[in-house]
Amino acid sequence: MYIFELVQPGCWLKGIDDKVVQGDVESLLHLLSNCISDAALALSLFEESQALESVQHGDRKTEWEEDRQRERAIVVRLEGELPDDLDYEARRRAEDQIRELAAHEAKRQKWQEGRVPDEYINRLPFLHAKSFVYALDTLQKSMELLASMGAVPPGVSDAWRDFKAAFPDLVHVRNSAHHIEERVQGKHWAKRIDLKPLSNDAFHAPNGGVLISDMLMGRRYGGTLADGRYGEVEISAETVTAAQGTVQRVLNAFDWTGPAMHMPR
Repeated sequence: MYIFELVQPGCWLKGIDDKVVQGDVESLLHLLSNCISDAALALSLFEESQALESVQHGDRKTEWEEDRQRERAIVVRLEGELPDDLDYEARRRAEDQIRELAAHEAKRQKWQEGRVPDEYINRLPFLHAKSFVYALDTLQKSMELLASMGAVPPGVSDAWRDFKAAFPDLVHVRNSAHHIEERVQGKHWAKRIDLKPLSNDAFHAPNGGVLISDMLMGRRYGGTLADGRYGEVEISAETVTAAQGTVQRVLNAFDWTGPAMHMPR
C-alpha cells in the first residue's frame, strides 16, 4: 500500500473576503487531497492486479492438465446418460454437444471453487490504470479551476502550469479512455481521426495508420488521442509523487489560520 502525505498549513483559509468564494476554494482544495488518495489507492491496486495472474495460475501445464481431466470426467458422465438406441449420426451429434457442454461446465465448476476468469484477471490492471488516470485528470482540472479564481495566490497558477507541462498527455489520455466507444472506431466527435506516425515498444508505424485503444505496456497506459497521436501516462509512484508535490505547493500558497492538518487522516 502506497501512502503519500500532505500537510495543510492550517484549518481555515485567510485573506478571501467573499465567503462564497472561500467555500468554493476550500472544497476544491479538499478535492485535491482526495485525488492524491485516489491515485495512491489506484496505484496500489494496479500493482496488486498485475501480480494476481502469476499467483492464480502458478504452473500453467499443471493447470491445463487439471482442466482436461475435469472435462473428461464430465464427458464420461454425460455420455453415460445417453440412450442406448441412438443411431450413429445421432450419437455423433450428441457427443459433439457433450464436449461443448463439458467445457462450459468445467469452467463453471472452477468459478464456483473461487477461480476468477482469465479475462477478468487481464482486465483488472486496466480498470485500476484508468482510475489512476481519472484521479490525476480531476486533480489537474481542479487546479485549473482554482487558478482561474481571482482570489487565489499566483502560486496556484504556477503549480498548475508546471504539472500540466510535466504530464502533457494526461487530459487527452483520460478523454480517449472515457470515450473509448469513439476511439475504437478511430473517431473523435464522430469524425475520422488522422492517425499520426508512431514508434514505441509495441508498434513501428512511421507512416501512421495504426489505431491503439486502451493499451498497457508495463506501467504505461495509453492509446490514440483525438489528434491522432499516441499518448500515455505512467502508472507509478513517481507520477503520484509529482502530483503530491504539486498539491503541497498549492496548499502552501494560501494563508491559513489554526493548527496544521496532516493527511491522510
